[in-house]
Amino acid sequence: MDGFLHSQADMSGEAGGSNMAPAEQSPREPRGATLEGIGEEIRSMAAAMATKADLLVHTTFIQDALRAEIAGIRSEVTAHTGRIQSLEHSQETQATRLQGGDHSRKEHPGGEEEDRHRDQRNEGATTRRHQNKRSCRRPRRARLPDPRPHLGDLHLP
Repeated sequence: MDGFLHSQADMSGEAGGSNMAPAEQSPREPRGATLEGIGEEIRSMAAAMATKADLLVHTTFIQDALRAEIAGIRSEVTAHTGRIQSLEHSQETQATRLQGGDHSRKEHPGGEEEDRHRDQRNEGATTRRHQNKRSCRRPRRARLPDPRPHLGDLHLP
């Protein structure tokens, strides 16, 4: 191995009367290096590279885990937003019903009779016979309140 180091020194011009002082030598090629010294340097470099590779692998795993966590949080936020919008809409609908109107059609003065006929047509009562059968039945049951949770019942962080 000493022959290898001397041949390297010869190519750099050290042995042939070079003007390069021993203090200006490269730190990678110490003068008089032994096989054990070179082996130790290689082992330390390999350990440093392995540490860097381990850090890179761990960093990649952490990035993947964070991406998955962020995607999960986004889907939860989207789901909660949809539920909130649905609850707000159902509350608006319920409030409109409690006030005596229907949010799906415009109010017009004195149109209760017209509203009743429109409701019958919308329910499929298109003929007079159906309208007569409808009038002799028992009255419709009152609607029960919406069983979906109230907006105040949500426990959001």
